[in-house]
Amino acid sequence: MPMKNLELHRSDDSIWDSTENRWNVDAERWLIAVAATYLFYQFFLSASVGRLVTNYIDARYAAEGAGIRVAMSVLPAGLFLLRSRSLGYTEQERRVWRNLSIAAFVFLFLLIVVRSSAAVDRLALYTIPLQAAVLSRPRSVFASEGFGRFLVIAYAAVVQFTWLTYAHHSRFWVPYQVWPFAS
Repeated sequence: MPMKNLELHRSDDSIWDSTENRWNVDAERWLIAVAATYLFYQFFLSASVGRLVTNYIDARYAAEGAGIRVAMSVLPAGLFLLRSRSLGYTEQERRVWRNLSIAAFVFLFLLIVVRSSAAVDRLALYTIPLQAAVLSRPRSVFASEGFGRFLVIAYAAVVQFTWLTYAHHSRFWVPYQVWPFAS
């Protein structure tokens, strides 16, 4: 009932509904969004960002596998940017994957420039879904589906072999080698 009452008493269009003088509406929306973002940052994030910069950037934490994990996202990012139209995504989905692909290349650049590879690694984790989005469609990315499947399986096998061979904690993940049964 209160919502119906509110709807009946609203006589003018709000700035969110207006279609005339589009530039003023967009400017107002941007001002509101910028102000809300600034207030959100000041009230909730500013103290945490300072701690994160101190703990990650100034301390120069290094993540061992950061380069490999970033490279694992750069490969599908490059494939996506080269073959985005053939993957069969809608325009909105294509924009999301395009932005993640660009972010993967930005993280590659940041890995070279920023002193803390751990900070870049933590942010680059958000580009991992790009691997599933691109590599799950070998027919669309590669010339032949069989060759594409072979490359994706070989890629996964190389990643698994590298991790099981060189990772410090890989021995805890090998099947059937859990604490009570291992020697």
